[in-house]
Amino acid sequence: TPTEVHYEIPLGDIVAYKMELNKKDKPTGKMIVDGTVATGVGPCEPVYIAAHAVVDMIEEGYSVSDCLVSGIGTDNVLLLVEDTITPALGYPVGHPGPYSGTTVPSVLAWTHSAWGPYGVAGAEWISSSLYTEDTDNNTWRLFTRSFTFPTNATNITGTLTMNCDNAEDVYLNSQFVGDGSPAIVYGASIKDVTPPSGPAHGWSSVESWDVSSILNAGNNDLWTMTRNYAWSGGPEQNPGGLIYSLCYEYDIPDTVIATETAWGNGTDFEHPNWAMYFEYTIQGCYSVDTVTVTPFGTAKDMPIPTYSNIPLEIGSQYRLVASGTYRFANWGEYGIADASWNYRDAAHAPGGVAGWYQQASTRLQVWIDGAAVTWQPSSFNPEHIYTLDVTGGGSPLKFTIMDDAYGDNSGSLTVEIYRCCE
Repeated sequence: TPTEVHYEIPLGDIVAYKMELNKKDKPTGKMIVDGTVATGVGPCEPVYIAAHAVVDMIEEGYSVSDCLVSGIGTDNVLLLVEDTITPALGYPVGHPGPYSGTTVPSVLAWTHSAWGPYGVAGAEWISSSLYTEDTDNNTWRLFTRSFTFPTNATNITGTLTMNCDNAEDVYLNSQFVGDGSPAIVYGASIKDVTPPSGPAHGWSSVESWDVSSILNAGNNDLWTMTRNYAWSGGPEQNPGGLIYSLCYEYDIPDTVIATETAWGNGTDFEHPNWAMYFEYTIQGCYSVDTVTVTPFGTAKDMPIPTYSNIPLEIGSQYRLVASGTYRFANWGEYGIADASWNYRDAAHAPGGVAGWYQQASTRLQVWIDGAAVTWQPSSFNPEHIYTLDVTGGGSPLKFTIMDDAYGDNSGSLTVEIYRCCE
């Protein structure tokens, strides 16, 4: 999409450059500051601009919302059977182990009818085998799962929802998440064959934890140790299983997928150089002359002209700025004029109302080259400053003030002449 970037560079900071030469006076292609030229540029002076662009192609960012759920093959499962003979090999040691043995991919667990209301939406009950092994003794199963988010994922949030028969102890990225209270994984004695009763079995409570602060961009590891309490009657009377979902959201920011670099459509620099440039003329006006216009003459409508000190180049644009006031009559506070208006008392003003008056005959105004002109603004300016844009004709400008009596005139006006860029 089109993009505009604005840079403001003071004209006084612009410096001249020249091509660097080597010891053999050959151009190197490098531009260096020319210290022999004064710093700064003004109106109508040229500057050379080399504009280099680096553009990126952006793949727009997006948001992801999904869930990891338990199912066939989602986890690796390690079965740990309580050793009822060797006390040192009784309960698991906790996170992170170590634990030895061979893991198997998770399979669907045989589902007890009582579990129905206590599942997790979208997930399945899993275990190390369809029917729970060694149900007459306490058994543990370590479920491990690794998953990956994009390394540039941001604003990661997630909720882990889980249930187990009978108890679980959960770690995410080695940080403790929670356990399946009221059921417990790690008991108080070496051998605990008497399970809790009623709701303390744990399978009738579904836990939910906010894990947003634990999830990482990149790799993540979910570690869940489960415990199935010893109970007689076989696997259909004492099944074990784990069910969970980890629902998450994250954002992928805009991504740069390609970069190009180029110079604009300009002119190649002379000599070895890979850059291009274009030329621009500084716009504006600058002062070239100052004229003092006097209100004197030899007879009625015979003014003594005042000329500019320089000729105005043919076809060039100029701006005249007239300022100040002069006296055209000795009428006390009246009898004052500027380049375009004059101040009259009631006896000499139209309608008998004293004030600033612009005569229809344009007398008392500053004329240019023998002709009346329309200074701007066309309305009265209390600051007595007016402008006029003219085109040079190759000769000096002639300034005059028409009056029917010059003997009582005094003072002068100032006209600044500015050369303007086309």
